[in-house]
Amino acid sequence: MEFLNTSYDYWTLSKLIFIFTISIVIFLTLKYLDESNTFFFAILISPSFIYLLDSLNPDIYILFFLFIILKLIDKSYSFFYFTLTLIILSININFKIFPIGVLVGLIIYSLYKNKYVHFLIYVIVFFLNLYSLYIHYIVNKNWLPVPSATARDFGFLSDYYVLKNINLYESNINSYLFLLVLFLLLLFIYKFKSMPLAIKNIDLFIIFFPMVFVIYLFSNYGYKFIFILLFISIAMKISHYFLSFFLYLNVLLIPTMQFTSYDFNPTFFNSTIYLLSRLSFYIIFLYLSINFILLLNHLRKKGNDKLEILNI
Repeated sequence: MEFLNTSYDYWTLSKLIFIFTISIVIFLTLKYLDESNTFFFAILISPSFIYLLDSLNPDIYILFFLFIILKLIDKSYSFFYFTLTLIILSININFKIFPIGVLVGLIIYSLYKNKYVHFLIYVIVFFLNLYSLYIHYIVNKNWLPVPSATARDFGFLSDYYVLKNINLYESNINSYLFLLVLFLLLLFIYKFKSMPLAIKNIDLFIIFFPMVFVIYLFSNYGYKFIFILLFISIAMKISHYFLSFFLYLNVLLIPTMQFTSYDFNPTFFNSTIYLLSRLSFYIIFLYLSINFILLLNHLRKKGNDKLEILNI
């Protein structure tokens, strides 16, 4: 068995095996699955989903209850189901903060559907939950942790701490990374003019985007990115090749630990992977945000009777 005792760089070998495996999976997916299933299949093999299952974090239960809420919203005309939705949502908000975005989405949704009684109740429940969070986190000083591990986390706050405390730019690659980021951002701005609204389900987009925004805003462990991927899967239809490229980069590179190892070492390769992951992360965020703003503007001008023209 001496042939197994070699001086190979096992980390490099592991990365090559990972890339080879992913390439085969992508090939088989594109060959045998239609377009509607390809992205969902990619989610199931994404680092964020594997990280969620591996960590067995309670976010799994939040994910489960959000699917229940998804079903209950269609039955909100019933007082029982409407009340049940609010109870489940309030429990989840006090368990994890980010579902409060769903409540904000329901406020906006009920307003544009002219359900003013629902709107008033949602607003009351929102402020009750906000008060509960204020007592727990501010008055009782139960501060939230701030994940800032370069290879395992994502979010605006996380990136702020990473860029503040970690030197990503070893080996004199400042110019390379700057030009890469500048080029891709300019390309996005140029291409955006030819990108139509890609909202597949308007109701779900309005209700769940505020939650996605909250997740983007804070600092999160990588497994929480699965919420964003599932949101895109059920609410968006991104068929433009330029956006699809960055979307699949999101799937593959958030979190980045499959490529950069669990403890990030700022080499040329790792820094490039990190910058690519964050660039694709913010480009998709910008696209989702712009779609949300344009949709609200359209609803304000056209009203509910014209909603179907955006449902593409």
